[in-house]
Amino acid sequence: MSQNQFNFLFKDDIRYFNFQSMYEFVLYQNKNEQSSYFNGKNIQTNSFSKILDIQKINVLIPVRSFYGAYAFAEDFAQELQQLKQLSELELLICESNCISSPETGFIFQGIRNLNKLEKLNFQILYGNKIEDKGAQSIGKSLKNLINLQELSLNFSAKKKIKSEGLICISDGISGLIKLKFLQIKIGKMQQIEHAGWCSLGDSIGQLSNLELLDLEIESQNQVASIGAEGIANGLKNLCNLKTLRLMFGSNNNINESGCSKLGESLNGKKNLVELSFTIMQRNGIGQKGAIKIAENLSSLSNLTNLNLFIGEENDVQINGIQYLYSSISCLEKLKKLKFAIGHENKINSDQYSDQISLLKNLKQLESLQLYFGQRNNAQISIFQNVMSILPDLSILQQLDLHFAEQNKFGGMQLKYIDFSCLSQCQMLRELSIYVGYQNVLNTEVVNYLSEGIKYLNNLQILRVTLIFIKKYEFKPKVGELFNSIQNLTKLTHLHLDFGELFFFELDDFQSLAYCIENSKFLNKLYLKYQSVENPINSYTLLNQSLQSCKNLKSVIIKLATIQVQNKDSYFVKNYLL
Repeated sequence: MSQNQFNFLFKDDIRYFNFQSMYEFVLYQNKNEQSSYFNGKNIQTNSFSKILDIQKINVLIPVRSFYGAYAFAEDFAQELQQLKQLSELELLICESNCISSPETGFIFQGIRNLNKLEKLNFQILYGNKIEDKGAQSIGKSLKNLINLQELSLNFSAKKKIKSEGLICISDGISGLIKLKFLQIKIGKMQQIEHAGWCSLGDSIGQLSNLELLDLEIESQNQVASIGAEGIANGLKNLCNLKTLRLMFGSNNNINESGCSKLGESLNGKKNLVELSFTIMQRNGIGQKGAIKIAENLSSLSNLTNLNLFIGEENDVQINGIQYLYSSISCLEKLKKLKFAIGHENKINSDQYSDQISLLKNLKQLESLQLYFGQRNNAQISIFQNVMSILPDLSILQQLDLHFAEQNKFGGMQLKYIDFSCLSQCQMLRELSIYVGYQNVLNTEVVNYLSEGIKYLNNLQILRVTLIFIKKYEFKPKVGELFNSIQNLTKLTHLHLDFGELFFFELDDFQSLAYCIENSKFLNKLYLKYQSVENPINSYTLLNQSLQSCKNLKSVIIKLATIQVQNKDSYFVKNYLL
């Protein structure tokens, strides 16, 4: 064991330690009886401060581990107070550990005087109770941690923190002028009103050295447009931000005006290289909110990583989507783009599919992920336009296209898609295509796809989900697909899902078995279909090929219906789920 890393697993027979000048101290306790873990009923904490030069402590409290939380917190706080050299502290309290305001108060009393602390990660999950008194203790202690550079706070307990508590925490954060990394997660259904959110925004705005901000507000937190505007006002002052991640859970009612202010706060952030903006369902951002985000996106000239998620029923409409695509296409340094549109946002692909063609301007793009939720009329023209831009994206390494259910996607129009464009993406490492049910899939899509992928010589991960929901006139030639996959000599992950009405014939399984047998680097296989002709012979073939594939570590095969005789039980036991 190296001197700069010391892992300590709490045992009930240890009272004192003789180690000196250890740089890392990891305290674990697990309620399960294991040879190297402590049982959790008689926690001993009154000894680790004997290592006076300790600089780092990680504490993990697993689910339902505490029987004497109050006593532990009191002892733990007393020990912490003596660790004057401590620079990093991580405390993760998992679900249902009976930690409430008094225990939180004790713990942060111990943290309060650790003025050399540079990194603090405190996470308290569901089934524990912080409440306002606990939040007040946290806020008071944070004021003293003047050397803190990284702070992570996760309050996931429901209905426990009110505006007064968040104001106290915000007050404590505001003085941490050396802070470069701030991560805050507020659990769902807290009782925080406008004043609390505005106070948080004011405090964030005073952290002029902040380079990374990750703010996650879960569902039903009464943020409303006033709270969103308060947070936006704070964001405007953060000129040194390099990474910004915002997530507003469902039913926070930030509305058009709140979203517009958040969009305006992005303007002129020249140092920003990563932006993740997630607005979950039913936040009412509307067309105006989406347009305001789009107008300010184009000013982020150094952005390399963009993740946009607009949840269902936000009523962004066609103009909002058009503006967003137009702005994204101006980000010439973009390397990773993930753009998801949730269900029922009142859009029609025929009206904005041309905007997708603008993405061909993103010559530096390495990863492209597009998601279209249910009932958005994401029709075949989108797929056509995505295929058409691939020759211009010469260094693309990841392509993920997801068309959820009921999008009027598919039919005979698939014949007119030039899947051969895929073959021009010679740098492609990962390809995922998902087409959900009720998209009128013509079975020939499998044949077209087979032609498109056979020349992707560098492909390592392939995921294909094509859900057939009714009997088809012509059976898909999946054998040809397997023959094409066989040419992908670097493939390590293969995921094929044909839904619950797809029937495999014996020759299909022969092709699959031969494909697997010749995929020398394959280590993960997932296959889903309804049933198979002659299951005994089919599974025997497949089992033989699986046994010959030396690198295979994970195999999952799912069937809607299955009848397997006893002599094939070995295969079922080891592979079939």
